[in-house]
Amino acid sequence: MPQAVTMSKNILVVDDNHINRMFLEVSLNEAGHYVVLAFDGYQAIKYAHRQSFDIVFMDVRMHGMNGIEAASQIKQIQNTPIIGVSAEPINDPNLIFTDTMLKPLQIKEVLSCIKLHSSKNLFNEKKALAAARDDHQIMMQLQNMFIEQLPKQIAQANTLIEKQQVEQLDSHLHQLLGSAKLCAADQLVTLLETYKKQISYKNNRLSTKDILWKQIEKIISRMCR
Repeated sequence: MPQAVTMSKNILVVDDNHINRMFLEVSLNEAGHYVVLAFDGYQAIKYAHRQSFDIVFMDVRMHGMNGIEAASQIKQIQNTPIIGVSAEPINDPNLIFTDTMLKPLQIKEVLSCIKLHSSKNLFNEKKALAAARDDHQIMMQLQNMFIEQLPKQIAQANTLIEKQQVEQLDSHLHQLLGSAKLCAADQLVTLLETYKKQISYKNNRLSTKDILWKQIEKIISRMCR
């Protein structure tokens, strides 16, 4: 009998080896997740156009389109973590993959990877869809635009922190908070709101090493992978 989980994930498994696909399908189904199987990169891209996935496990070496090329195209369709899977170390100079795993896969490690990288840990899809009037394409466009701007936003914030410009930082974070709310990045919203309250106290000296600020940077780093 399948084991109950707190939140089932919609997972895309891409592998040109039938046995590998079946292993992940059976194991993830037993853990309570929904699994879609693709036998090559082309089929994976078609599925990515049709539905959103919480995470993708992508074999790197496949016939036809390789996993890196397929992952790159899927990233243009939807913002979802893509885990590169291979029997040998993966060369990913452009950081296409959110993370990598070596074969043979161990299901405990796979489940831990899902828990760590699942997109639902970063965005509340239900709220994001509502904000986009139930248009998945618009939702993904908003989230991708938001993520593209994050490196610049965080760099500007760090500059303001180093210069101890509290009012300018508060204004900057106010804009970032508005965008995070629109995209339903709930964890980031909570951290930003707490940090804004923290810097409102006049005696607080700003620091890029502040524990709460480091948590904000960590969340943003995960979003930008």
